[in-house]
Amino acid sequence: MRSTQIISLALLLISGVTIAICKPAFLSGNSFLVGFVNHEFINVLAVMVTVSLVSVVQIHLEYTRIERRFQKRVFSVARSKVNSSALILTSLMIFAFPVSFLRSEFDGNATALSIVFIVSLMCVLEAIFIMYDLIQTVCVMATEEPLGDTKNDPDTNSPATQDG
Repeated sequence: MRSTQIISLALLLISGVTIAICKPAFLSGNSFLVGFVNHEFINVLAVMVTVSLVSVVQIHLEYTRIERRFQKRVFSVARSKVNSSALILTSLMIFAFPVSFLRSEFDGNATALSIVFIVSLMCVLEAIFIMYDLIQTVCVMATEEPLGDTKNDPDTNSPATQDG
């Protein structure tokens, strides 16, 4: 995780807890958050996690294709980082259920409800950060992909490989 992402999450947590303690009605009375942190929160995270896990699988397939082409395993560190992103995403999805449950349990306590809302927003923000990192990984892989030498690549279906 990048330092800007860590700083953003820390600032959100600090400011959110401060608001929750000093003026809890600001967050607990927000109609969007009241309507969002329930099954909708779980649904949004489910879509984000599903799309991101498909990207994780595609990244692994591309790593394997590149390693197969050069006949050398070189992406073990990169695979580990992608796997940790997948683990965090899955953990966020699992964590969404107790957060949604706690939201209904703390309906009368404005401070606790505000903290639950901040935690849920942090989960969504973390999922967005992970999605961004996965997209950046794919973009870096795409820019490093050679464009001219497709004769030796059995994975392409270019006319040069079909004739030769």
